[in-house]
Amino acid sequence: MVIFKVDCEKGTGPELSKRFAVKGYPTFLLLNADLEPTNRWWGYEGKADFSEKLSNEMADSTSIKDKQARYKKTPTLTLAQSLISFHESRGETMSALSLIKDSIGMAPDKKSELRLQMLEMQSCYIYLCTETEMHCPLLIHCPLLVQKIHKKLLLERCLILNILDSQ
Repeated sequence: MVIFKVDCEKGTGPELSKRFAVKGYPTFLLLNADLEPTNRWWGYEGKADFSEKLSNEMADSTSIKDKQARYKKTPTLTLAQSLISFHESRGETMSALSLIKDSIGMAPDKKSELRLQMLEMQSCYIYLCTETEMHCPLLIHCPLLVQKIHKKLLLERCLILNILDSQ
């Protein structure tokens, strides 16, 4: 294993950031020898949490494509959690939320914890979309685009609430 840090705003960082769809900092990527992602997550909550995530992810060093195929064939909570981290760190919120919904069915004993994860993800997503709208000059001058974003957020919020209500 080789560990290295990349400043995604300098040197080759912007190119790597784009190539690997880095949406926030810090983003941790685990890659195989072919530079295919085996997993990824964002955020740092201390050494113990980082060590646990790294150990869990290194236990299954297959590519994300392989994990997705295995999950479709035989879904497990471990694969779901790995894929949730992957999608969430790429900004693919609806994919991550769908996996969380599936996880609730696989682990009824973790229902409260998974629902909380869903709500946190939803809140973060809506906050990021609102912040983007407020600070993006293009959106200020394009009311139709702002309207489309609001409609998309409303539809996704309704979907999230329906998922929560059905649990």
